[in-house]
Amino acid sequence: MRRHVSKRKKYLVIGLILCLTMAGAASNADAKQIKKTKKIYLSLKTKKMRVGQTFKLKVKKVKPDKASKKVKWKSGNKRIATVSSSGVVKAKKAGTVKITAVSKSNKKVKAFCRVIVQPAKKTSLTARTPEVTQRPQVTAQPTTKPDNKPMVEPSVRPSSKPTTEPTIQPSSEPITEPTVQPSNEPTTRPDGVYTVRFMDYDDTVLKEETVEAGKAAEAPEAPKRIGYIFRAWDKEYDNVTQDLVIMATYEKDMTPAIIVGDAVAQPGAKTVQVPVYINSNPGILGMTLAINYDDNAMTLANAVNGDAFKDVLVLTKANALQNNCNFTWDGEAITKDNVKDGVMLLLVFDIPEDAKEGKYNVGFYYNSGDIVNGDLLPIDLELRNGTVTITKDASN
Repeated sequence: MRRHVSKRKKYLVIGLILCLTMAGAASNADAKQIKKTKKIYLSLKTKKMRVGQTFKLKVKKVKPDKASKKVKWKSGNKRIATVSSSGVVKAKKAGTVKITAVSKSNKKVKAFCRVIVQPAKKTSLTARTPEVTQRPQVTAQPTTKPDNKPMVEPSVRPSSKPTTEPTIQPSSEPITEPTVQPSNEPTTRPDGVYTVRFMDYDDTVLKEETVEAGKAAEAPEAPKRIGYIFRAWDKEYDNVTQDLVIMATYEKDMTPAIIVGDAVAQPGAKTVQVPVYINSNPGILGMTLAINYDDNAMTLANAVNGDAFKDVLVLTKANALQNNCNFTWDGEAITKDNVKDGVMLLLVFDIPEDAKEGKYNVGFYYNSGDIVNGDLLPIDLELRNGTVTITKDASN
């Protein structure tokens, strides 16, 4: 009987040892299956909301595939938007905020979503006529006058009476002595007419006119040179006494700005291209702009991402290209090597056959927080209009 009991105890001990061994092996197998998270992908990279709205942000996938998807959610600014432990984001006030997901299995691994919160009540775009910043005009007067300026008035006024009385016998020789000593300075004839030519930095003739002696020439509109600001004309032209060639002078433009170019087109013209430039790019990672133009004079047919942005930022256009529609650029990251100036957008317009001749502004506007840098911090840019001049003589 004792042998039988002892034998049973022996089998129970062996069975218990086997169970513990199998449980430990299973536990180790499970531990091996749960891999450390190395990368997180969220369901959205950018989200636009209005104050009071909510949406749920999710972990779309992780790398490696069998790694844990558990994350801790954080808001970069709870006054703009909050996020719950389950990823529900609620918009509080207008602005831009970064929502961060931190892996619970590897705290060094993070993913971000840029949330742009707009005011709760949106102003009607059809009723709104946004004011687009105009480029400041620079006075065209140079600071100094040339020293060798000709005399304004002739040195001697012509007499209404002859200086000598006619002789009975006509003289075959002219008067030997002049009535006036010659002057070192050029004399100005009251009936003189001179040519004044205004030219750009690349020798393009901006305007040419004839001016009567002693009168002022009329300068053309200050020319536009991308990357530079017009400073002044290099010569004075308010008292013209000789033929003049007047050159435009510039200084480097260091202001971060979006500058719309100019175009000239005839009524009925198709695919009129208007370039839009980024100047002194501060490192834009995300941006939303709304366009403003006269839709009675032109139709927006297309818009293409420019060379300055296309390698870094993805352009999303509105489904319907029309006045006050939005353009949005988004990127994942930006470095100094990726920050470029130049054409950021190419607009293509069609001009109706019945379009009235004239000069029409093309510009953009944006709300606070619609432009952010690589740290997702809001930045401001100066906006400068461009023009489309519609004329039957497109050479002007």
